Amino acid sequence: QFDRLPSVREATSVASLVKDRLKTLNDAESFVAFLFRDDISYDSEKLIQKGMDTEKTLIVLEIGRKKLAALESFYADEIELSLRSISGEIDAKTGQVLGTLRVATSGQDVSPPLFPSLEILGKEKVLLLLDKAKRELEV
Repeated sequence: QFDRLPSVREATSVASLVKDRLKTLNDAESFVAFLFRDDISYDSEKLIQKGMDTEKTLIVLEIGRKKLAALESFYADEIELSLRSISGEIDAKTGQVLGTLRVATSGQDVSPPLFPSLEILGKEKVLLLLDKAKRELEV
């Protein structure tokens, strides 16, 4: 179900992210497939976290995109610092903000750790996925 096979580096990185979250190796494919697909799909309503509305979700996507686009290096630590600050800026819970960003970039409610996953996806793809999520909510 992958559009491309992971490189050895990617496979090693992904394995270290998910090793404690999987019961069997068979669980891995559905859990990490988004990292190796050209496109992901999901119900756009999943973007809207409990206690949020469409408007606030669009703000999260917009601010998240701006913050990530401004990063000079795209490593998990920098990504985390940048994205965790959003909740204080818009008066939302961190879980709501990160939940929206998780669905937008993985199509899943549950995924490997968000920040390393974004690093593996790469800046260009993450920005495209955030743009796509925003367009889907604006319809």
